[in-house]
Amino acid sequence: MSWISEWEAISNRISGLKEATQFFVQFQQQDEKGSMRIVLFPQIEKLYEIIYRFHETYKNTCSPTAQVCIKNYLDQDKELIESLP
Repeated sequence: MSWISEWEAISNRISGLKEATQFFVQFQQQDEKGSMRIVLFPQIEKLYEIIYRFHETYKNTCSPTAQVCIKNYLDQDKELIESLP
């Protein structure tokens, strides 16, 4: 699989997570069970891991601009991802 097709798969997953998040925010009321935390947080963590692995695998192959953008995202959100319950 080329980095382009792998990135397209990651991009689709990001879009799906965005839609799921919008659904939760729009239609779900705050509940004691923390549905949003239970359902979405593990997916956010998994997506971060996938992007990290993508970066490690293709950092010498994809464009320098893409490399910088992905690295910036990983660096910026690392603490946030690690703090998720």
